[in-house]
Amino acid sequence: MNIVQEISSRELQNGMIIAKDLVVNNSVLLTKGTEISENLAEKIKLNFPLIRLVIYTETNPSNSILFESRNSVKTVKIEESFNRMSSVAENIFYSIRESDKFNMSEVREICDGVMDELSETGLVIKNIIGEREENLYLTRHCVNVAAISSLIGKWLDLSKKEIVFLTYSALLHDIGKAKISPKILNKKTKLSNEEINHCHSHSALGYEIAKKIPYIDQSILFGILFHHEREDGSGYPLKVKGSQIPKFAKIIAIADIFDAMTSNRVYKNKECALVVLEEIKAEIFGKLDPTIGTIFINNILNYYIGELVVLNDGRIGKIVKIDLNSITKPWISINAEVINLMSNSTLKIVDIL
Repeated sequence: MNIVQEISSRELQNGMIIAKDLVVNNSVLLTKGTEISENLAEKIKLNFPLIRLVIYTETNPSNSILFESRNSVKTVKIEESFNRMSSVAENIFYSIRESDKFNMSEVREICDGVMDELSETGLVIKNIIGEREENLYLTRHCVNVAAISSLIGKWLDLSKKEIVFLTYSALLHDIGKAKISPKILNKKTKLSNEEINHCHSHSALGYEIAKKIPYIDQSILFGILFHHEREDGSGYPLKVKGSQIPKFAKIIAIADIFDAMTSNRVYKNKECALVVLEEIKAEIFGKLDPTIGTIFINNILNYYIGELVVLNDGRIGKIVKIDLNSITKPWISINAEVINLMSNSTLKIVDIL
């Protein structure tokens, strides 16, 4: 029995897992490892009735570990929860586009939902780096950044009140983009200097919108305003540095980078989470807060132990050990064989399933 098989889009069903990138019109529509949901299957059938896809064969014993990992009731419930929260976030963005106002009760609803889900930290982290539609990137990004920031707050031993305010701030960090033209936000080609400056105005725009909320805490506002500032003063909008940057902004900056780089955006495909963590590590002694960055990396790496990964030769393995000094080259177990990627110059991880 083959490990993979080719099927027509008409045969696509909920729970199937893509075994080869699906490329349509020179664009990657689905990446290898994507688990097909019922909704996604229907969209593929409707929009691409003639294409063929390569999927993992569920009845092949070699693939059992893959399907046991992906077909989790908890994973499905968390995905449904994050989708609901993203829909509420879309209401917030719509209200801002229409009236420069938003309903704080919707913010509280999302943040309560985020913190309820954090009891399943590992599944939340896995969900955050999972596949999602590019056109839903902005609202889902805000929910994801709220979840990641809340986790960092927990790892930093912040008080419950601080974590609540941090989660509010993280959820609202990009609301200023509601006032930026979608043509600019979704532009696939290089932005002009004028367009870049316009995009950079979103943090100040978000601050001005949020400060209209009666009695909103200053820490929430400063997280929105300063989340693109950097330790060396190279950020925006005020180019402040180091201790001048509020704590919430430093946390949101790291959460923002992690989610953005592990997501498919209209102008850039996602990167492997381990590669992103390596890049964040490289920035913690220049642009990002070293204490917060180190705590984030040390804690989140624990949740990648045992995760399934795809290697550049197509094989699927399980992470058994990660060295902080070589995050992208962990120890991998494949069919009872343990491989130290640090000692193998030809093998590398291309994705986490």
